[in-house]
Amino acid sequence: MDYIDSGGIGVLIGLLVSARNRGGDLKLVAPNQYVTDVLRRTKLRTIFEIYADDDKAVAAFHQVRLQNQLGKIADGQNPTTIHTSVLNKIDESFCCWPR
Repeated sequence: MDYIDSGGIGVLIGLLVSARNRGGDLKLVAPNQYVTDVLRRTKLRTIFEIYADDDKAVAAFHQVRLQNQLGKIADGQNPTTIHTSVLNKIDESFCCWPR
């Protein structure tokens, strides 16, 4: 993404809210300096997680899943069930869009 305006910011916020309402998240990958500056100036840089590349963003999704799994194990839930539902499922909140 090379450019973002108020409409684009609205779309990003809408996607973030929608993802979080479904237990997911939205991560931004390698926005250019202009987009990063807009996010910083609008204070949205504190809301969106930004990663240098796809692999780091995907790893962050997996880290959250692992933390959730460990938390459920600590709460006494069956780790086998959690392992299957957490680690063998594709994260619905993650979407790669062509750049």
